[in-house]
Amino acid sequence: MSWYTYILLCDQKTYYIGLTNNITNRLSSHKRRENIGTKEFSDIQLIYKEEYPTRKLAEKR
Repeated sequence: MSWYTYILLCDQKTYYIGLTNNITNRLSSHKRRENIGTKEFSDIQLIYKEEYPTRKLAEKR
């Protein structure tokens, strides 16, 4: 299973950095405003992601 470190741009002004093992589902949940860190934003764009073989490596990034 792959893990991802990712960066979102929220409302063209705020960056959010996260970690997940399912980038598609995580991005969808951000856009549905289900995540406390991004629920106040209406425009959320994935601008960067890196894939790692383990969670530990993704966390180190």
